[in-house]
Amino acid sequence: MPNGCIVAAPSHMPYYPKDAKSYLYCWPGRDTGFNLAAQLLLGHDYYDTFLKWLWERAEDFGSSHKPEHLGLIYRSYFPNGLVREHQFQPDQGATLIWSIKFKKDLTKNPLTDLEEMVVNRLANSYIKVWENEGFTIPIEDIWEEVGLLPAEGNLTYSVSACSNALKIASELLDEPAFARRSEDMKKTLMKHIYSDSYTGFPRIFGGASGTDDTSDGSLSGLVWPFNIGFDKQRLLSTLERIENDLLDKHGVYRYPEDKYEGRASRHHINKKAGPWPLLTFWLSIAWNELGDKNRAERYFALNFKYLEDKYIPEQFFVDHPHRWHGVKPLLWAHSIGILAAWKLGILN
Repeated sequence: MPNGCIVAAPSHMPYYPKDAKSYLYCWPGRDTGFNLAAQLLLGHDYYDTFLKWLWERAEDFGSSHKPEHLGLIYRSYFPNGLVREHQFQPDQGATLIWSIKFKKDLTKNPLTDLEEMVVNRLANSYIKVWENEGFTIPIEDIWEEVGLLPAEGNLTYSVSACSNALKIASELLDEPAFARRSEDMKKTLMKHIYSDSYTGFPRIFGGASGTDDTSDGSLSGLVWPFNIGFDKQRLLSTLERIENDLLDKHGVYRYPEDKYEGRASRHHINKKAGPWPLLTFWLSIAWNELGDKNRAERYFALNFKYLEDKYIPEQFFVDHPHRWHGVKPLLWAHSIGILAAWKLGILN
């Protein structure tokens, strides 16, 4: 957007489906973090303009009348910077820290003052809301469907992302306190997520809710980019469970019996979801990271088998009992696709 905001889907454009749900909002950590990295691979650097938007406009980030909220990234924002949905998703800020490190590694340039400020603000926000093996405030999962109170448990993907991000922040800013909190999170994960009865990794662990072993497509993220030293065999088993439980001939679903189909709210009937191309790309990256390039290339190519045009959708509805017109294009899907192409050496 002209003010530096990056929206999740161009709902205002003429090629956007008229009956799809509007995504003219900003997910400033997750979607945007991956997008900034992908754009950089294409030769476009939007870090400065976006981080200015985040610091100057995003509600409660650069400044706040509520010190306890300062630096937290919430679920989504309107393009003018106001918070749209106040749920706290820990992986969002963690993805943005990872993305800033991605830029530093790719360009070999030192962090800008603004990048340092953002990394420091985000890392300190995690220091503030984590203690005694868990977050002190309610958290929400990557799919915005599972919310947990502090006593109810932790999200494996989110804690892994945050531990990774704090380690990065410690290295970038030479701050031992960030490294200590990163290690606290890692120890909590390693203490709880290894189970003799489950060969992969659970999506939820600890707390009153107990362990949730449901297969989840986002757990590919434990292989890349948030691998904090997990056992390779467990990672392999987790990917195999994703294949067995979530993969069909069209791609990877978020979790079993997923029903979200991305239609406009007045049409949203929770009928049946489609597979998410971004998760198929993500599975490709994960297999490539673990040394199986054949599978990685197969899953990368799978998405292009079903594309109807140059825009990658949020979900495919091929051979679907209802030919929905969902969100298309989805920024996040294009971004993970670009990153997958780069990992496979396809992107020159």
